[in-house]
Amino acid sequence: MNLSSLKFAFGIFKWLRKKAPEVPYFDTLLKRVVDKLPPDPNLRPKKGELVRLRALFAQPRIWTLLIQPDMRVVAELKDEVLVCLDPRRHSLNPRLAEEIATLAVAEFPGILPAAEQAKIMAEMQRRAFEASDAARERDKVELIELISGGAVKIDATRASGVDQYRKQLTMRLRQLQPQYEFQIKYHVVEGGQENIALSHLLDDNRWLAVCSKAGAGKSALVVREAMSLLARQDNVVVFLNLKTWKHKSAAADSYSSIAIDDILESSIVPVNEDSLAKVVQGSNQQPLWQIWFLDGVNELPSELSGHVLSVVTQHLRSSIASSLCITDRSEARYVDSNWTKVLLQDLEWAEVQKHAAGSLENAAEARYELLRTPFFLEIAVTAGKWEWRNSTEAIRSLFKNRLGLEESELTQLAEFALSVYQTQRSLNFDVSALAEKTGRELARKLAESGLLIPAQEGAASFYHQLLHDYLCSRAVYNRPDSWVPSTFDSLSFDANTYEAIFMVVDQIESESMMTAYLTALYNWNWFATIRCVDRAIRDGLEISDELLVTLSAMLAEKRFDRVHGSRTRAVEWTSKLDELRGYNFSGSVGIKGVVEEVERVAPKARSPWFNTWVTLFTKIGSSDQPLFENDIFLLDDANPFIGWTASQVIRWSSMDEKDLALVRSAYRGARHGLDDISRSVRWRAVHALGCHPSTDSSDLLLFAIDHDDYPWVVYGAVRSLLEMAALSSSDRASSILAEVGARLEQLPPEALGQVALVTRYDRDQEGWKEHWAAQVWPLLERAHQLQTDEINRERWKGRLEAFRDWVDQGQINARI
Repeated sequence: MNLSSLKFAFGIFKWLRKKAPEVPYFDTLLKRVVDKLPPDPNLRPKKGELVRLRALFAQPRIWTLLIQPDMRVVAELKDEVLVCLDPRRHSLNPRLAEEIATLAVAEFPGILPAAEQAKIMAEMQRRAFEASDAARERDKVELIELISGGAVKIDATRASGVDQYRKQLTMRLRQLQPQYEFQIKYHVVEGGQENIALSHLLDDNRWLAVCSKAGAGKSALVVREAMSLLARQDNVVVFLNLKTWKHKSAAADSYSSIAIDDILESSIVPVNEDSLAKVVQGSNQQPLWQIWFLDGVNELPSELSGHVLSVVTQHLRSSIASSLCITDRSEARYVDSNWTKVLLQDLEWAEVQKHAAGSLENAAEARYELLRTPFFLEIAVTAGKWEWRNSTEAIRSLFKNRLGLEESELTQLAEFALSVYQTQRSLNFDVSALAEKTGRELARKLAESGLLIPAQEGAASFYHQLLHDYLCSRAVYNRPDSWVPSTFDSLSFDANTYEAIFMVVDQIESESMMTAYLTALYNWNWFATIRCVDRAIRDGLEISDELLVTLSAMLAEKRFDRVHGSRTRAVEWTSKLDELRGYNFSGSVGIKGVVEEVERVAPKARSPWFNTWVTLFTKIGSSDQPLFENDIFLLDDANPFIGWTASQVIRWSSMDEKDLALVRSAYRGARHGLDDISRSVRWRAVHALGCHPSTDSSDLLLFAIDHDDYPWVVYGAVRSLLEMAALSSSDRASSILAEVGARLEQLPPEALGQVALVTRYDRDQEGWKEHWAAQVWPLLERAHQLQTDEINRERWKGRLEAFRDWVDQGQINARI
């Protein structure tokens, strides 16, 4: 205990004596404890022991212990009591000491009135925040020294035992506590229970995933829960903060080499596998339950985050007495697995008004909704106002108001932030590089404002990922030439999180620029595009009727996809877009109904690209409008709406071998192109071939899997091969499935996932073969057997169960 803590404890002691001088609180507490001890004379303290116990209970540090619920009171107090007992009692002393300590903790609330306890706790919390603020000030000084060219300071002092480790962890967790504590509510997806303490959920569920949108309070919640767990004696908390993990920058290209010691570098206190093993043994050499928190899974590239989860879960499986709680923006990874999912809810209005009533006075009602997100409520409370239309404006105000940055400085900082995402796929960056690229003065402003926090080994990061996301979105907004798939991969950490992509939309003011951005985005990810449109419309931004009709129609067409999983998401989002614009694509009967809805709602005055698209789209599923060579050539159109619609038209049309040869030639023509258009053309071509079984086409698809360097082409080729197998004769299907099976081990995760998704193929479509389920089941089982870690094994187990359910629903008659 440091000098400051001793002074504060002594202050409490003097206050307690002053409140009841004639009967000190500690005398009353000791009397109650002794009265409730067992009647056995061997378990009751003698006169000399009572004198020593009275002296112990009179000490301020004992009251400091008892009044803090986050400290390990019973074990610490037991050790103190043991010193007061007569050693001649031998083996009975530990039992008596534990009885006295337990009773003291139980009786304490009745000794000190609740109101007085609350006052002292409030004062102690204020002191804790002061200590946390002091730690933050030290962080600022450290960063400023680095910016000025100082040497990197590395504190790698590992705890020698569980007590020292817990003290280190308590100090670091207090530093991570947010300035304002909001009441965050949540529910468990399975079962619907609400607001059960995560510590209790971890007692019954080994794997816990806390999921929510950005800024909803995931980190604040797990920090709070980790603090509460420190009060229990039967566990060791391990807290890994992936936001400041330096190693991940180098790991992105070689993630398979990452081991548990590498991941433990992200621990908020210095620890490795060996030192942690000693801590877990506990002071009595009895193994303690390990409770790991892994905060910020979404802040890693998709494949790297998957590998990190695999390594951690495999490590914990070697210890039965262990649990893991992670935070992630997306719950998709945990759907088909044995993870218990906890979803955070928006703050209730009463909570918002309690903290920011003054901030709401001049705010338009439409802008209130964002305040139900803790990150933005904190901005409002700190600023004392709320005048921003969206999240992008609010975060921009942090940089402008708190730092006083000029637009040119903010643009310079944004370019630096984007370069970090593009080159490192990381939130961390070297402080020296920041100072070099943006200037030392700007770097100092960031450090002094508290927007930067130190990471590891001379690195830093912004205190929340949303700040980095905003800066990257600003850089991308300013550079339309960067609107290409490779940039979107960087911005989203390989489609792991979309927030930075959404923020670009918030900054676009013209309809033509919005069309250009969403068009470019569609060439990368249709789902991200639809979500951007939904957000833009809800925020009152202008989107052209042509673009909305195109997106709605292409989404509605997916409602009739032969793959069960593809239809499900399309049905949901078609209805959402209809509600926003008053269309009726969700009510269209068959593909012909979709075409009729396009003709009904499409604007009469049309731009050239839209006119080409309408003409092409109306050929989908039509026997009246033949498909021409020029239609097939549109596969390589620079406009992704036209290029992808050409792919879909080919899928719906009757194609002879001459037509299919043109599609294959489109792939070969773009085979060696390294530009984004060439990659997209190859993807569109392999996607189009799936509905038309052909030996030459299946050979090309296998070639693409083996040799194409663009992961999404491999993804499309796997999907199309499985479609071909579903539409082929029994012998041909067996041959295709054998070729896919021989390549399972080389497929990246997204492509391998298609093996599970496409197998649930629509039996109502022409060409469906009854042999399908029996033939494809061994392939699914083999994919499951190839999984080497717990998470993916459970995920594939769920996929097998989903396939069985699909079969049992009567969609096909087959034995598997």
